[in-house]
Amino acid sequence: MKLEVDALRDAISPAILCSIVSEGNLEKLEIMRQFGAYMSACDYDYRTPLHIACADGNITIVEYLLQHGASIHMRDREHRTPLMNAVLNDHHEVIQLLIKAGGYLNLPSYTLADMICSAAKDNNKRRLESLRLAGADLNEVDITKRSALHYAVEMNHEDVVNYLLKHEVNHALHDLYGNNVCDIAKILKHDNLLEILDKYTDSKGDF
Repeated sequence: MKLEVDALRDAISPAILCSIVSEGNLEKLEIMRQFGAYMSACDYDYRTPLHIACADGNITIVEYLLQHGASIHMRDREHRTPLMNAVLNDHHEVIQLLIKAGGYLNLPSYTLADMICSAAKDNNKRRLESLRLAGADLNEVDITKRSALHYAVEMNHEDVVNYLLKHEVNHALHDLYGNNVCDIAKILKHDNLLEILDKYTDSKGDF
């Protein structure tokens, strides 16, 4: 009978833990821990309590789980770590906490490039900051050798261009077709960006 009870507890404990974390109920979480609940237990999607807390941006729960040994490296059914959940939901404080605890983006460079360039195309400065805080290199280029700055200039996303230049991305890169960002701005007659780029390149050196 005891073995059956233990097996039942082990089966339902992850689901209960994840539900408690979704509620943001630290008191219940502490009770579960005191009764021996494993803080890195996985639910049916292989999500741990830390995955859920990071997706929700609950910094208090994230801190608690890290203090009690929750793994920052476990992957869910979609192969996402808690850090990736925080990035995809743009929870900057959580990202910084996970990086401090030893988290990192273990992704191929082409995947990172696609994420960075997509964020630039979508005028998503907050996502770019999430990726930067998580350790991504904003100079990553996609299959056409274009960087986030190429796409931001093409789409005339002035805020994103200013953001990328502020973080000193490489403004001299040429894409697969031999164009740098200044060429693109000229071709598309984005005079507002040409002015910004000219001022920046004057301070950094010519293309």
